[in-house]
Amino acid sequence: MERGYRTFTYSLIFFYLFGAFTCRSYEYKEEGSACQQLGVPGICKRLENCKEAIESLRLYGRHDFLRCGFVDIEEVVCCPEIGDRNPQIEATTIDSRVVWGGNTNGNSAKRKSDIMCEKYVKEYRIKSTIEFHIINGVDAYEGQFPHMAALGFPAETDPDVIDFRRCGGSLISTKFVLSAAHCFICAACADPVKARFGVINITDSLKAQDVDVKSTIPHPQYNPTSKHNDIALIELIKDVVMDKLIYPACLYTRNNDPIGLIISGWGNTANDGSDKRSPILQTGEVNPVAINNCNTTIVSKNQDSLKVIVQTQICAISKSDACTGDSGGPLQVQRSDGTYGIVGVVSWGINCGTSIPGIYTRVYSYLDWIEEKVWPG
Repeated sequence: MERGYRTFTYSLIFFYLFGAFTCRSYEYKEEGSACQQLGVPGICKRLENCKEAIESLRLYGRHDFLRCGFVDIEEVVCCPEIGDRNPQIEATTIDSRVVWGGNTNGNSAKRKSDIMCEKYVKEYRIKSTIEFHIINGVDAYEGQFPHMAALGFPAETDPDVIDFRRCGGSLISTKFVLSAAHCFICAACADPVKARFGVINITDSLKAQDVDVKSTIPHPQYNPTSKHNDIALIELIKDVVMDKLIYPACLYTRNNDPIGLIISGWGNTANDGSDKRSPILQTGEVNPVAINNCNTTIVSKNQDSLKVIVQTQICAISKSDACTGDSGGPLQVQRSDGTYGIVGVVSWGINCGTSIPGIYTRVYSYLDWIEEKVWPG
C-alpha cells in the first residue's frame, strides 16, 4: 500500500508540475517555515508531504494552497495544520475512497446518504466534462448546477403571484430540497408554495419545472436569534422529473472544510446596498476561515454578539466579495465524477463588499436528521 501510494503521489506531482497544474498565489518562504492562509495556520511543506494537497490533486486536478516556493523542482506549499484548524478532526491516510465515501466513522458501514448518492449518480447523472475554471461572481452556464432550486413564495404585493427570488435550495432526492430554516421562520414569513428547477434564468417559466411544496420541515432546534441550526427540508408533493438539467446533489459526509468551495444563487449582485438581484444564476468561489478568526472578525466589526459561530457552522469569505449566494442555497464542492456534494447551506452574512465572512450551516452536523427525514427506514 505504501509503495503504491508513493508511486501515485510522484505521478501526480510530475503531472501537475509540468502539465495542467496551476497555483493560486505565491509567498516565498523556506521549507519548514510557519505560514498562514485565510487565517488558517500551516507549515511550508513539499507537495509530496502535504496529504491535503495530494488529496485535492487526486480528486479535483488542482489545489488552492498558498505556494511557499520550490526545493529544486519540487513545489513547497502552505500545508494546513489540521489539529489547529479543527481539534476534532484527525488527519487520515489517503486511500482510493472518494472524498465523501461514506466511511466517516472509521467502519465499513456506509451512510444512507452515501448509498443514495451512488444511486442517484448511476441513475440520473449525464456524463459531462468536469469544469474547474469557476470565476467569482459570473453567470452560471446551463446544466452547471442541476440540483439548484429556487423556492417560490406568495408575493407580498399580490399573493397570486409567485416570487422565486427570496431563497434558494438544493435538490437532494427525488422529492426533497435542502434549504435554510430562516427562509420561512420569521414574523412576516410565509411558507414556500413551489420549487423551480432546471433553469439558470429564474424568470424562464416556460423552460422551468415547477413542483408544488407539500410541507416544510425546519430543524426543531433552529434559533432565530443566533441562527444556529439554520437548516430545513422542503418536501415536494411529487417526484421531480429528472433529465440532463435536473438531478440531485450528494451530501458531503466528512467533518472538514474542503477546498474548492463554490456558492451559487440568484442573489444580490450590487455592493452599494441596493437590491439588484440577478435573474441569471450566479456562481463564485469562497474560502473557509477558521472559526476563532471568524468570531474575532465579527466582534471587531461590532456585529451582533449573540451570533457566535460554532462548529456546526462554516465561516467562508468570497474572493471578490460578490453577493452571489441566496439564503438557503448551497455551499458545495465538485466531486471527482463531476457531480456536487453539498457542504453547507447559506445562512447569513453582514453586507456585500465588507470583507466580513459569510456564515453557512454545516451539513455534516445534521446528516442523521436529514437521513431520517429524507430516506427513513
